[in-house]
Amino acid sequence: MAKVLLSARARNYLLKEAKYLRDHDPAAAAAFVARMRHARQLLSDFPELGSGKKGLPHSDMRCLVVGEYLMDYQARFDEIWILSIRHGRQLEVSIEPDTSDYDD
Repeated sequence: MAKVLLSARARNYLLKEAKYLRDHDPAAAAAFVARMRHARQLLSDFPELGSGKKGLPHSDMRCLVVGEYLMDYQARFDEIWILSIRHGRQLEVSIEPDTSDYDD
């Protein structure tokens, strides 16, 4: 099993999205948090689960579809680095992989 780490950007998005959903629909917030936890567990067990996608800034990045959300990540050795999470309707973000702001 690989260790799954979140970038500051991904962590901030998770917190803001969960708060927004909790303020508007607590059940949707709970479902969102559960989906994200499940996705992290899946990535831990299956690091190549997501697909390589044209348009990602680096060829070794992958994208996992989690309900209406997209999770961009890199699998390196025994770690998964989640670089960004966004709603599928949001524009793609420019991502520079950097392990200095990762946390588990």
